[in-house]
Amino acid sequence: MDELNDINKQNDKIALTSAQLKSFLKVNHALGKLIYFDEAGLRDNVIIDPVFLVDVLRSIVTDDQFWPEHLKEILKSLKESGKLLKRDLYEIWKQDCFHQKDDEDGSDFFLVPCMISNKREESQQIDHDRSIHLAYRFKEEVVPPAILYRFIATFISIWKLRVSAKSSRLMIFTDSADIGIPCGTDLCFFDHTLSAKEWICPEHKTKHKTNDVSIWFADKLHTKDDRCTENCPGLDKVWLDRQPEDKHLGRLAAKLTNEDTRKIYIRLQEVDPALQWNIINESSKRGGFDIKINALYDWKKSSVFASFKQLQQSLNDEDIDIHKLCQISREVKKEFNQPREKLQLRPSISNTQKLPDHIGNQTFQLGIELGLSVVEMQQIESNHVTNLRSQTEEVLNKWRRLPEATYEVLEKALHLEETIGMTPMKLEELLNTALRM
Repeated sequence: MDELNDINKQNDKIALTSAQLKSFLKVNHALGKLIYFDEAGLRDNVIIDPVFLVDVLRSIVTDDQFWPEHLKEILKSLKESGKLLKRDLYEIWKQDCFHQKDDEDGSDFFLVPCMISNKREESQQIDHDRSIHLAYRFKEEVVPPAILYRFIATFISIWKLRVSAKSSRLMIFTDSADIGIPCGTDLCFFDHTLSAKEWICPEHKTKHKTNDVSIWFADKLHTKDDRCTENCPGLDKVWLDRQPEDKHLGRLAAKLTNEDTRKIYIRLQEVDPALQWNIINESSKRGGFDIKINALYDWKKSSVFASFKQLQQSLNDEDIDIHKLCQISREVKKEFNQPREKLQLRPSISNTQKLPDHIGNQTFQLGIELGLSVVEMQQIESNHVTNLRSQTEEVLNKWRRLPEATYEVLEKALHLEETIGMTPMKLEELLNTALRM
């Protein structure tokens, strides 16, 4: 824990407080990313690799048949006394199966499953009869994020990948693992991209509801008219414990009226809320969205640990639809008409120089959605108080220098803003014009 505190202090101004660090550890423990118990005798230790602890335990807690003959005396002593001497533990770990292994050429590497784009070779089909089937049942409603990728990474670290006889390359694909649903005594597989609420297994003629399975493949996707389903309970525990990013505050500000914003700000702000609201009103240069985003950001920076849970409670108290939080947590999923390789390009100055003519007067909102912070947008607004076009140009130029700046990010941001009436120009025409430049 001391080492973790030292690392945290290196973040200077953005270092977490003790309470925030503890919340961070608890949330990630719940997600299975690390192991931390806030109990006497345990809270001073953090296990950052849960798989490592599993390996340690399986080296000891295992069936008799897996103990080699030369270690049977250690097993006998362990069974009789329940004690395991350190020297015996080190003797157990001398076995080859517990030695850390690297790849063949000895180089270090990191596996990032979510970035794999290779498709499965047509000649290679998964034989489900010979595949390993694993079933998991979660006690809580929360499904850990990116759990499928984490499964794949874990399995690949345990078992070696096959090498393709055709291309001599490791056989890792975007669909290295299939998710199925129980169907009688078998496991059946279906296309999770199907939009139907029910799927009929063609082999067993059994109806299956697909909504439970679909949540494994998409985290808070946009729905038709951006509405939640009738049985949506709101944000899950993981989201409620998170601190809203500036872009989340920007999206929420766009969905609230000034009066609704004032009501929840009065509830959220702990020190002189009425006075602070009046100050924000007087200092905001353009009114409307500026007042709302500045108020929400003022709450966030003045709170010890601002969270979605606090926002949801304030919305509930003022009888405002809490599903607005579901809407702002969803990421845009959109089909693009442009080639994928073009959408991944970084726009140049000449590519974006005509965009300010079509963005309208919601520059602040667009900048937040593109990933600029509220502080950065406030500075840009101060630099160009009376010149809206100059504001927009500086926003786009500043955004272009971010590592994640691509046409795809820009189109998603513009698409999101279009849903609230930001730009009158059709997005396809807008992007096609930029891509032709």
